[in-house]
Amino acid sequence: MKSIDDILRKAKSEVPELSERFSTNVLLKIKEQELTILPQKIIRSQINWFSLIIGIGLLMIALMITNNAIFEIQMSGSLELLSFGTQYLSDFTKYLPLDIIIPSLFITAISAWLLVRSRMIKRGVTLVVAGSFLVTTIGGSALAATSLNGKIQASIIKEKTNIPIISWFYKERARYHMKHDRVQVGQVIEQNSQFVLIKDPYGKTQKIYLPIGMKVTPGQFIRMNGQVIENGFKAAIMQHCNPTSAGKYFMHMGMMMPNEMNGNMMEHHRHMKDSMMQNTGMMHMNKQ
Repeated sequence: MKSIDDILRKAKSEVPELSERFSTNVLLKIKEQELTILPQKIIRSQINWFSLIIGIGLLMIALMITNNAIFEIQMSGSLELLSFGTQYLSDFTKYLPLDIIIPSLFITAISAWLLVRSRMIKRGVTLVVAGSFLVTTIGGSALAATSLNGKIQASIIKEKTNIPIISWFYKERARYHMKHDRVQVGQVIEQNSQFVLIKDPYGKTQKIYLPIGMKVTPGQFIRMNGQVIENGFKAAIMQHCNPTSAGKYFMHMGMMMPNEMNGNMMEHHRHMKDSMMQNTGMMHMNKQ
């Protein structure tokens, strides 16, 4: 009876014996092919510069579009809904500018494909694609966090210039348009023992009944979660808004012509203008 070692030895294929000149013959065959090492400058010339430049350009365009999408969300007032919890998450998604977000994602995908084709980035396809989307998202968010958009918007509204696309975006799209039956946002203009009066970004005066124990002062920006009642709005929750971000909701009031305003809007416009003049006068007095 054969042992296991004998069976394994028989099943193992035998290594062929190579002649002494085998390695010499292989080297001769290689030399016959005239193989040469390409210079470094030739290797570099294999980079597809066209794909690289177009890819980077599209990535920057996608970054700017993402910045505009985030700024539009900030200006719409929809973020105020999320301050009251995830119960308003579905309402918040209705204000997402998908007609801007989807093209941004599409352009980023094309940019990533061109960067892969350029052969400049020696990384896997997945890493290049992921990196492109990170650049677009993080870069766009960082740009939107600066004051650049606000300065552009203020300049366009103040000068009443008409720049194609840009003016349309900052005047028409990047503005407050949040409406919700249970959420109100506005600036306090008057207070008494029973209720407060606020002006919302649409220029409408509203009577607000605050929760017991809550106090406000004229000029503050507040947001309320509650319900509409017969003679006003009864707030169950009241929060103070960031004055910088909330103040931007009222920016477009100054660009409306008097004949385009209703009575409440005209009153609000005059109130905002008077407040600005008073603040300017106080600053001059302090300087003196």
